[in-house]
Amino acid sequence: MRGKKPSGGRWSSAFQGYDNHDNVRDPSGEYGNEGGGYDDNHDGYDGAGYVDNYHAPSGPGGAGGGYRSDPRARGGGAGSWNSNAHATTSAPFTRCPPDTVAYFEELANHLDSLTHQPRRNDDNDDNDDDDDDDDDEADQPQMLLQNALEECKGRAVSVATDPQCSRAMERLMKNANAESAAQLIAAIVDESDHAGADVATHACGSRVLEAALNAIARNENPDTLSKDAINAIDKIIHTATQNAGTWLRSVPGSYLLRTLMRTVGVPSTSPSASAPASASADGHSAAATLQPCHPSMLQHLANAVADLPLTFRRSVVISPHGSAAMQALIQSHGPNASSIAARLLAGPPKDEADAVTIAHADVRRWSNDKAASRFVECAIRALRSDDADTMLIAPDGAFHGQLEAMAKHASGNFVVQALLATCAAPEAVEIASAEIVPIAASLLFRNGGKEVDTVGARIMRALVDCCGRSATKRREVLRAVVEAAAAAASSASKGKSGDESSQPQADADAAVRKLLGMMPNDRLPDRIPPAACALLASMLCYPPNIANRLMTTVAALPANTIVAMAKDNAGSALLECLLDPSRTPASTGTPEMRQPLPKALYRTISEAMSGGACVALAMSPSGSRVLEALYVTGKLPIQEQVVDAVSRARVQVGRAPHGRHMLKKLGVDAYVRSPEAWRKGLKAREAMAAALLQDGGGVDNGDTSAGEKPKKKRRKT
Repeated sequence: MRGKKPSGGRWSSAFQGYDNHDNVRDPSGEYGNEGGGYDDNHDGYDGAGYVDNYHAPSGPGGAGGGYRSDPRARGGGAGSWNSNAHATTSAPFTRCPPDTVAYFEELANHLDSLTHQPRRNDDNDDNDDDDDDDDDEADQPQMLLQNALEECKGRAVSVATDPQCSRAMERLMKNANAESAAQLIAAIVDESDHAGADVATHACGSRVLEAALNAIARNENPDTLSKDAINAIDKIIHTATQNAGTWLRSVPGSYLLRTLMRTVGVPSTSPSASAPASASADGHSAAATLQPCHPSMLQHLANAVADLPLTFRRSVVISPHGSAAMQALIQSHGPNASSIAARLLAGPPKDEADAVTIAHADVRRWSNDKAASRFVECAIRALRSDDADTMLIAPDGAFHGQLEAMAKHASGNFVVQALLATCAAPEAVEIASAEIVPIAASLLFRNGGKEVDTVGARIMRALVDCCGRSATKRREVLRAVVEAAAAAASSASKGKSGDESSQPQADADAAVRKLLGMMPNDRLPDRIPPAACALLASMLCYPPNIANRLMTTVAALPANTIVAMAKDNAGSALLECLLDPSRTPASTGTPEMRQPLPKALYRTISEAMSGGACVALAMSPSGSRVLEALYVTGKLPIQEQVVDAVSRARVQVGRAPHGRHMLKKLGVDAYVRSPEAWRKGLKAREAMAAALLQDGGGVDNGDTSAGEKPKKKRRKT
C-alpha cells in the first residue's frame, strides 16, 4: 500500500539495500542466488543455513547442513540436536514426569485461550459484577504465570531443559511481565550454578532463557527497570562472562549471547543495529545514535569476549554462530562500537599502549572465509576512519596490496566495500584506486563482457563514493569506469575511427547503454541491474564534464525507452536522481554536489513522459515516483501538463495501491474543482519559496499539496 510516502527507504528498495543497508548481503538472488545473506534481525545467516530463532542444525534425522523447524524434534544425524542426548551440555539433565508435563501444557493452552479470545461486548453487560469479572480475567494470565513459577521451584532446570515443558514455558513467557521473567531467569541461573549444569548450551534451555529476556525487554523501559529484573540480568551476565568461550562454541549458547547483547545493548530493531547507514566522514554510521540500555553490563560482557585467547578467538570467528555473536557484540554498542571492534580485531597486546594493534595476518585470513568475513566487515564499518586508513596505508597493513585479490573473492569483496565506505584519508584513497582501477573492466562485467557483475559494480560504486568524499582521484576513477564500460560495449571501441572530439561523448553513450544492459535496438532488459543504476547515480555527482555527458546520454534515449526505464524499480530510482538532486543517495554526498539537469535535457525527458505515457507512469508504482520528481522540479506549464493528463484518468489511478497518495501529491482534486485556483496556489507557493531562499532559508520539497494554501513561516530576527 503506497499510502504515506516513506522517507529514506527509496534507494534501499531500488538498489537492493545498498545505501540504508550497506552491510546487508543480498540473499534475494542479486548475488547469483548463492545465499549467504544476513537475516533481517542480524540473528543468523540465511545462506549459511541458519533460520531466525531456531538453534538446531540438520533436518529431521538427516545429516548436518540444514536447519529443522523445531530443534526439540527427535532425530539423529550428524550435526543435529537430539533432545535425549544433549551432547553440548556439561552435565546430564533429568526429564520431568508426565504429570508435570501435562500441567505445564494445560497452563500454556489455558493462557493461549485467554489471550486470543475476543473481548466481550460491554454494551450488553452494564452491571458492576461484569466489570469485576473483566478485572479478574485481566489478572488471570499473571496468576497462571505465578502458578507456573511456583511449580518450577526447585526444578527450574529440569523444566527448562525438558522438550515438552520448555515449549510450554516459552509460550507462557510470550505473555509474561518483566517480574515473572526475572523470577524464572534467577531460578534457572541459581539452580544451574548449584548443579554445575550449563543450561545456556542446551537446545531447549537456551530458548527458555531467550524468551524470558525478550519478555523483560518487551515489558520494561530500560530506564525504569525493576530491581528484580536488573538482578536477573546481572546474574545471567555474570554467568555469561564466566562461560563466554563455551557459549560462543555452542549454537544455542551463541543465540542466547546475541539475545543478551540486544537486551543490555542497542536493540536490534533500532536503525543503528539492524540497518546501519553509510559511514560518515569520521567512519561512524550516521544512524548509530542510540546508546546501550545498560552500558556497564555490556562492558563486562565485551571484556569477557575480547579477553579470550587469540587462538580460541580464531576458531570462534570462522564458525557461523561464533561470527554472528561477535557481530552482535559490535552492533549492540551503537555509536561506541569503534573501540570494541578494534579490540576484537586486535591480536595479543604487547603492552598497555599497544592494546588495539591490528593482527594483520589474521584479518587477511578471515577476510577470505565465508563466516569470518562477515565479522571483519561488521568490525571495519564500526572502526574509526583513521584505523581503517592505517590498514591500507601502512606497509605491513592488513590490506596493503591485497585489494585486487580480495575484490575478486566471493567473501573478500564485502570486506573491500566496507573498507572503502570507512576510509577517508586521501593517501588511503589513492592506494585503493591504484589497486582497483586497473581491474575495473574485469570487475564490472562477466561472461566475456556480456553481463554486468553486481558485486563488481558495487565495489566500483563504493570506490566512486570514497573518492567523492575525500575529493581525491574522482576524475580518474570515473574515467576508468566509463572507458571499461565503453570497451565492453560492442558499439564502441577505442580503435574505432571517427571524430576524436566526439569520442568522450560516444564513450559515455556506450557506457550508459552497456551498464543498463540495453540491446542494439534500444530495448531494455526485463530487469535493469540495480547495482549498475546505483553506480550511475553516484557518477552524476562528480566532475561536471563527465556527469553532463552521462545526463545527455540518458536524456537522449528514445521516449519509449525512458518510459520503460521509469517503470523499472532500479531505473526509476536513477531517473529520480537525475530529475531531482535532493534525492541523491546519502552515501554519495550532499545534494549540493550534484550537477543540475540542463534545461534542454529536462525538456526532453518531460516530453517523453507526456500524454498517454504520463497516465501509464501514474498507474505504475515506480513510474509514479518519477512523475512526482518531474512534477516537483518542473515549472508551471509542465506541472499543469502532468496534472491535466492524470486528472483525465483519476478514477483508474485512484484504484491503484499508490493512487490516493499520487492524486493528493499532484493536487488533482483541486485542479478538477478549479484550475485557476490551482494555478494561483502553485504561484503563491513558488513566490514563498523564492522569498525564503532570498532570506537564506529553505523550502520543503513536497510537504504541501498542489492547490493548497502554503503555511507561512516566521522570519528569524
